[in-house]
Amino acid sequence: MKKILGGAAAALLVVAAVVGLSGFAGGCGGNGHGHGRDPARLAAFVTDRVDDLLDDVDATPEQRTRIQAVKDRLLAAGEAARAGRK
Repeated sequence: MKKILGGAAAALLVVAAVVGLSGFAGGCGGNGHGHGRDPARLAAFVTDRVDDLLDDVDATPEQRTRIQAVKDRLLAAGEAARAGRK
């Protein structure tokens, strides 16, 4: 039960982090705050944070795969939204 709750908590944190960071990255205009407009840097930052969290909750390989897929979809959606603002 704890692993299921840990996986759900990790997924929720991934969603919150990606949504929050993708909004701040575009809004800061690359002036030294956040990660500017470099999608690769943002993706690396989020991936690092997600990996750390997955290590903390001892996620199973299946949980890692599923959460990484969610992260990838959210990053792609954030990039598409950013591209639409240009």
